[in-house]
Amino acid sequence: MRKENLCIIKCCLVVSAICASWLVSGCVSLKEAARGIAGTSTKILEESRPQAIVKQYELPYDDCYAKVKEVLKEKKLPKEKGAAEEKEAYIYREDKAKGMLAIYVSEDDTTPVGIFLTSLSPSKTQVEVSSPSIYAKQLISEKIETALKKGKEQAHEKEQL
Repeated sequence: MRKENLCIIKCCLVVSAICASWLVSGCVSLKEAARGIAGTSTKILEESRPQAIVKQYELPYDDCYAKVKEVLKEKKLPKEKGAAEEKEAYIYREDKAKGMLAIYVSEDDTTPVGIFLTSLSPSKTQVEVSSPSIYAKQLISEKIETALKKGKEQAHEKEQL
């Protein structure tokens, strides 16, 4: 056998051994690892959850989820210095059953932010905004709070009429 072929075989065996040990280790699921490679993993957002900004709103879960999603899709984020136009948040993963929306601050700024919603009662929902970036979680939390409070004030005004 030629040296080149022997070297290729050794490399394949090493790679196979690494992959096998990785799969058997159980530390990271194959699915989550693939998401990490693709840039759509939410692991860091879940790990940042203990430091999340937590607020509660007098809204049913479904209404709150829909409103938060609407705010993220339509609400413009502040113009950055030198930017030509305002940017929209980019939702890269969502799971309504788990009450989770994972976003990037914008299509250009891929700082991840996680929004976790939990129903506390039929008319009350808790919203947690987590991110490894303090600035990003404050920015998104303020946008959500402004929109939800504004929506509640508008609903209250309609009730009075």
